[in-house]
Amino acid sequence: MSRSWTLFLRDMVQASRRVIRYTSGRSLDALVADDMAFDATLRNLEVLGEAAKGIPEEIRRRYPEVDWRGVAACATSSRTLTSPLKTRHCGKSCRRTFLICSSNSSASSET
Repeated sequence: MSRSWTLFLRDMVQASRRVIRYTSGRSLDALVADDMAFDATLRNLEVLGEAAKGIPEEIRRRYPEVDWRGVAACATSSRTLTSPLKTRHCGKSCRRTFLICSSNSSASSET
């Protein structure tokens, strides 16, 4: 039995909330200096990206404003992030995705 896409969407929203909570009010330098917060942020970016890969193409087409490829790429990038600039890019994708997914969370009750 395959996992429902709505569970992947839930994972995306939860991971996005965590990334926003861990990064809010911090400069990138301050985040990178805090090993625990930085590691937790990377882990949640990875969760977000992996969950995005589980959203079916039909659902992705319904929400073209989400950068699905960019979000999914965060999963791969987070494993090899050595550059704070990559972290910043994934973080921005995360914030946009959270806003879109949470405002469309009623979509999770469809199908």
